[in-house]
Amino acid sequence: MYHTGMVQQVTLSPIGLVHSSLKEPIDDVWGGTKCQIRLDDSRFTPQCLLGLAGFSHVEIVFLFHLVTESEVISGSRHPRNRLDWRW
Repeated sequence: MYHTGMVQQVTLSPIGLVHSSLKEPIDDVWGGTKCQIRLDDSRFTPQCLLGLAGFSHVEIVFLFHLVTESEVISGSRHPRNRLDWRW
């Protein structure tokens, strides 16, 4: 059952790391950036990925750990700060 107004703390345990050519957190440079996700091989064997190639999408949950709380924008904004784009 869902209770409105209740706050629960959730603890996440990383299962791997993302590696890319980006060296600092820059807003919205996703296009053309290739990344590699390396699972923790002490917990996961290559067999855990069997059949993955048969899917068109994968959902990844990640933590923006390099962005400070003061940099987080919680309200709406124009996509890519383009005032000519509608939101």
